[in-house]
Amino acid sequence: MYSSGDTTVICVIMPLILTVGFFGNGAFLLVVARVEWMRQVSSNSYLACLAVVDITFVAVAVAGKLSRFLSSPVVTDESILGVPGCVLLYFVSDLCFYVSLFLITLLSMERYSAVCKPFSFRSSSDGRKRVVGRIVWCWVISASAACLLIPDRLEWDESCITWSPPEEFDQLPRITGSCTSVVAWYFNFSNCVQVVPFFATMFVNFSVYVLIARKLRQQARTRQRLSSEIALEQAQIRDQITRMLIINGTTYFVFLMPFEALALGLAIKRLTGTPSVLTEDQFSLTLNICRCLLYTNSAVNPFIYTLTSPAYRRAFVEGLCPSKCPRGSSQNLIGMSNIQTKARLDSERRLQ
Repeated sequence: MYSSGDTTVICVIMPLILTVGFFGNGAFLLVVARVEWMRQVSSNSYLACLAVVDITFVAVAVAGKLSRFLSSPVVTDESILGVPGCVLLYFVSDLCFYVSLFLITLLSMERYSAVCKPFSFRSSSDGRKRVVGRIVWCWVISASAACLLIPDRLEWDESCITWSPPEEFDQLPRITGSCTSVVAWYFNFSNCVQVVPFFATMFVNFSVYVLIARKLRQQARTRQRLSSEIALEQAQIRDQITRMLIINGTTYFVFLMPFEALALGLAIKRLTGTPSVLTEDQFSLTLNICRCLLYTNSAVNPFIYTLTSPAYRRAFVEGLCPSKCPRGSSQNLIGMSNIQTKARLDSERRLQ
């Protein structure tokens, strides 16, 4: 049975997160569509895709929880979904998880190349085609990984419940159903397929963030040598966006880590047969907290962009309230987005 805490989380907190995430990410997509320089920055292609993934994930996850809550008072009852519903629901959720994981990593690697290896980054960058190709491969690999988890929800298990005294519970279901693994060991396998990539990419991303932070500190010491005021402003904007993406990636891993750690602990418990250190109510509370953090991660990205980057704040004002943004206020930002092309053209002129 659902506790009062479960009811509050599912009926109040989760719909609130969904609302904030939908409008926040939707606003970001609108800004990207309306503001020219936002479409010219390759990082925003990844961020726009991430916004779509976040909206999809939180909508599917919250809808699944609400439908189960409204259809049955039994926590584990998935009768309203059935096997097709379970497979579709969890496939979409897993797909979004892997896509977001790869997108965050692609953003980190792009920033690493732009900051730590700027010349090779400019010479190898061929614009939108390369970015679109990476995003397509990201979806293909993620879909393949999500397909590996489908057998974890392919078996339908029904349970008969005897309520006592029966006359007080005549409105409650006598039969409940849930989706389970085709074989017992597949539950642990699916947890590993989810947990191992998460912690591996977290290690890679945090290592990249350390390298980027060191490089930014080195560049800050030599910044005063820049003679061009425009070049100085473009460098500052680039560094602001880099810091914003590092904060965004760090927030992603921090918010998801409790849920993944709980999944890892559950897998270890089943493999070793050790008794649980949490009671059923404590585990339910912990799971709800982890889920809320997981869903909140999909809602906070646009707020991180606006809080950490003046350039993105200006873009949001220009995209959502164009009458308040002076004409031409984003010209330097457009120049920043084209800095790679300009550098390449300058080098070609010198060779002529």
